[in-house]
Amino acid sequence: MDSGGGAHRSSDCRTFAQVRPHDDHRPKRHDEAASPKPENQAIYNQLYALYRQLHDAFGGISKRADLSGVMKELIHIKEEQTRSLP
Repeated sequence: MDSGGGAHRSSDCRTFAQVRPHDDHRPKRHDEAASPKPENQAIYNQLYALYRQLHDAFGGISKRADLSGVMKELIHIKEEQTRSLP
């Protein structure tokens, strides 16, 4: 049975309008920027630095990037955050 050439049967596909995003945590207007809580800024900075390493490595900007510590750093951040939970 041919489903029209795609990976999914056409009956399983939904249009973008049918998929409702979770608007509870989004800014109400598109011109409003979301800001991190000040107490979380240090963690955001650490995660962003790791993101930049991955972005630059996979994007070809840094051809000899050493990504060997990325996963270890993510695990370290997770452990620190888990330890600080009440």
